[in-house]
Amino acid sequence: MIALLLFIAALNIQSSINTAASTVNFEIDNFGIKTVKGSFAQLEGEVIFNANDPAKSSFSACVNAATVNTGNRKRDEHLRADDFFNTDVHPSICFTSTGVRKTTLGWVASGQLTLLNTTKEILIPFTFNENSIDGQFTIRRLDYGLGANTGTFTVGDEVRIAVHCVLN
Repeated sequence: MIALLLFIAALNIQSSINTAASTVNFEIDNFGIKTVKGSFAQLEGEVIFNANDPAKSSFSACVNAATVNTGNRKRDEHLRADDFFNTDVHPSICFTSTGVRKTTLGWVASGQLTLLNTTKEILIPFTFNENSIDGQFTIRRLDYGLGANTGTFTVGDEVRIAVHCVLN
């Protein structure tokens, strides 16, 4: 009976994000022949996840744009500058869910992604395992004006993003 109650409780979670253990990674094509990989740190926010009634779930999370790290100091400084993330003016990249639904492969969160003061509706398919949520999605950087003066040959338009969100 206690095991059943613990299992049911695990399906209905309200928690903050464990910033130290969570990761946001990305990949983008570079010159059509190379893939640049990078990450952001300091993912923060609140998660309400109800596996039995996904409509009662919600996610609100932001990452610090200035923490962009591709392993290349000069590139990272350029990414923080005004022609890319403009981190002095736009310090955060945020997602707020508008709905969650169950699928055959896990769940999908729909919501608003705000980057550079531009907000677009996106879908994030995700899985839930014990105390972590893992999702992957793709955005088009030019939809947000990110690096708008950079062509898509030098820097690809599609950014593949993987989020590993550990709950406290």
